[in-house]
Amino acid sequence: MLHSMPKPSAMMRMLSLRYRHLLSMSPSSKKTQGFTLVEMAVVVVLIGIVMTMGLKMVTATLDNAAYRPSGSEAAISRHISNS
Repeated sequence: MLHSMPKPSAMMRMLSLRYRHLLSMSPSSKKTQGFTLVEMAVVVVLIGIVMTMGLKMVTATLDNAAYRPSGSEAAISRHISNS
C-alpha cells in the first residue's frame, strides 16, 4: 500500500523551528543584497596573505638562482683569465 504525502500543515509541524521561517517567507522578502562588508574584508585579507606567501617564494627562488654561463661564455672567460 502506498503512503500518501502528509498535508502541508503536518509537514510544517515536522520541520524544526530553525527552518520554519524560510518556508513562510516570500521570495521577494528574502535577503538578496549580496555579501556583507565583513565577508568581503575576510576575502581581501586571505587573498593578501596568499599573495604575500607566493611573492616570498618567488623572490627566494630568484635570489637562490645561480647564473651559469653557457659553454662558449665559459670558454671565453677562461681564456681571458688565463691571459
